[in-house]
Amino acid sequence: MSQRTLRVVVLPTLNQKTVFHARFLQPANPFERGAIVAAYVLRKWRYSLSDTLAYYWHSFGATSEPKTLSSAIYRAGNYMTTRRSADEYFLKMIPMATERIQFMYPTSSNLALVKKNLNLWLQNSDRHTTTLFLWTLIFPVDFYVSKFFVVGANLLFIYNCFRVVSSFRAVMGARQLKKLVEENGVEFVASDELQKSIEESANESGVQVVKDGDIDDAVVDGVEKRLKCVELGRTYRRTRFQYFVHGGKD
Repeated sequence: MSQRTLRVVVLPTLNQKTVFHARFLQPANPFERGAIVAAYVLRKWRYSLSDTLAYYWHSFGATSEPKTLSSAIYRAGNYMTTRRSADEYFLKMIPMATERIQFMYPTSSNLALVKKNLNLWLQNSDRHTTTLFLWTLIFPVDFYVSKFFVVGANLLFIYNCFRVVSSFRAVMGARQLKKLVEENGVEFVASDELQKSIEESANESGVQVVKDGDIDDAVVDGVEKRLKCVELGRTYRRTRFQYFVHGGKD
């Protein structure tokens, strides 16, 4: 396998959708290795903060009685704060240095469905260019807000920068993926190892796995540990929650 091959773990989830989790590309030098580690540490800190806020938010939702104002607020909050960004998260994990991409899916999965969902993301990838343009336009607003509320302007500026960088990386990742598709640099592999990891984790957890259906968190976490696939569980839960809240819309 080429050193610059990006391996992608593919798992089924809700609404006949697919989770694509890109593993880190093998670093070519110490600088790349350092950049990967630094980015991972920053994400861990950001995710830790996000998890804390999510814990209190979902606790609020769990204690809300059905058909009450608090329940309506909880549902509306989920809808407004859950971005339809599963494709962005995946595409921005494709470095320009990638020479090949290997999609590893369970032997029990429907390959046609996997390809269909990936093609939908590629067909809609132009929206990331639009998003990049719109977030760039907001920069002047940051400076205007700073005249009245410096702290707010700083927070807006930081988030603005984050969104611009994320959109840019998604745009470049989509271009690289399209290029590799055209050059036959993309490979789909039915992985016995992945299938075995799912089955062993399911047996260990006492959970039944449905073909091309959603996978229990305990099973996904077991697969992450067995394959040493960092952040697979987080990617799976984030993607699943998007399709749960938005009804399968990308």
